[in-house]
Amino acid sequence: MKTMTCLHLTPSHAARIELKRRSGRWEQGLISALPLSDKKQAPINHPEIVGVIGKLLQKTQSKKIVVSISSDAVLVKSIQLPQPLPDVDDSLKRQAIETTLETENHIPLPLDKAAYDYHLSSPQSLLLGWTRLDGLAQIYQSLRAISVEWINLTPKPVLLANSLIRQSDPTERVCGVLVQEGWCDLAVVEAGEILGARSFEVQLPDGLWEAVKKTVDNCPNPNGSPLKRLVRFQDNSSTIEVPAGVFDCEVTTATFDWAEVLIKSIERDDSVELNLLKPLLLKQRMKRKIVIKQWIFRLLPIALAMLLIGANFYLWQAIESTQSRIDPLQDRYAQVKQLHKKTEALKADHNQIEKALTQLTWVERKYPKLAKRLRRIAQSIQKNTNLQLTEIHTLPPPRKTTHDFDTRKTLRLIGLAKAQNDIDAFRLALVTHPDFASVQQIKTEQTLIKGQRRLEFTLLLTSAERKEHDD
Repeated sequence: MKTMTCLHLTPSHAARIELKRRSGRWEQGLISALPLSDKKQAPINHPEIVGVIGKLLQKTQSKKIVVSISSDAVLVKSIQLPQPLPDVDDSLKRQAIETTLETENHIPLPLDKAAYDYHLSSPQSLLLGWTRLDGLAQIYQSLRAISVEWINLTPKPVLLANSLIRQSDPTERVCGVLVQEGWCDLAVVEAGEILGARSFEVQLPDGLWEAVKKTVDNCPNPNGSPLKRLVRFQDNSSTIEVPAGVFDCEVTTATFDWAEVLIKSIERDDSVELNLLKPLLLKQRMKRKIVIKQWIFRLLPIALAMLLIGANFYLWQAIESTQSRIDPLQDRYAQVKQLHKKTEALKADHNQIEKALTQLTWVERKYPKLAKRLRRIAQSIQKNTNLQLTEIHTLPPPRKTTHDFDTRKTLRLIGLAKAQNDIDAFRLALVTHPDFASVQQIKTEQTLIKGQRRLEFTLLLTSAERKEHDD
């Protein structure tokens, strides 16, 4: 359910009407009024009226209101143009109308000091509404101070005309009159169009209806139709009767219900709306845009500084995280590099063993026992090498090999074999202790080998070199 607040302001009282929208229609809700002082003809921007507005809106939830200001603040009158307006765009029409208003002095103020708007009743007639910009500015600032976001200024004569259009026969010429607090609001309509709508001050009761009759006679009458009916709107403060014989038409009475009138004004489809606050609202919007731009330029350096601080903090966190990941990677790289060196060495040993095995094929025919012994030793070494190659990632750090035999004993056996010139004894010493066989000592014993023993001694020498390289 949507709620809207409507305010009706006069110099002597202010009323608040709460309208509620149900099923697409506006219905009257709470009505509250607070009388002001007995001062008559107080200006609409009187501080007391502004204070009343603040009190009435203290319990209002809606931030959008409709404001209807009494006729002493807004002047409305009909104007007959010297010639019909051409069928051109709205900007050219507005320019022609402003020129007419300025040359014929329909607004007795400079145009930049008045808020005005108009409605074209026909191509040659318009309804003009205007007020002083200073008074509206003070009202607008007062309403802005109490958080009113939107104002629709609808003069009372226009509301009367709209009410007449809905209640009367479209073919009749009808006049509506509302007398209230020394002011007369008058509207003349015919065929669904507003022919005249104005407000003027009267002396009650003398001369009231003569002034009304004169105003009605001066209203435009393009069809020459006589006045069919006079509607006298009344409220609680207006009980003035129409004397007989003044008007040659039917005189009726109707109640002027502000709630109903404002509802019809909100739901208007073919009614007239004078947006007299439009120039002032545009000016206020421009001021707000300028203030917003100023604040944007003030806050922009602070936002950039905060952005740079946040970016530096993020980069510092990223650097710390990257460094914490690089340290273990460097350690792992060192381990992989060391394992790579070991792998290359093992591959070289493997290649040499395979080369030695190929050389043993022709030895097996002449020295089968010795070749069998050497092949077993080579295969054992090759097996160990393959195992180390397949499990290189789990290789433990190298350990120093301890030997449980005496080096001096091996050297003594080699010396004894040399003295006896016995190759079998020398071979026994070499096979029993191959890890400590000295290549240099073996080479010096080559002079002892004669004839068929030379090849066997060479194979033993190769085995000894392999074992020494292994260690």
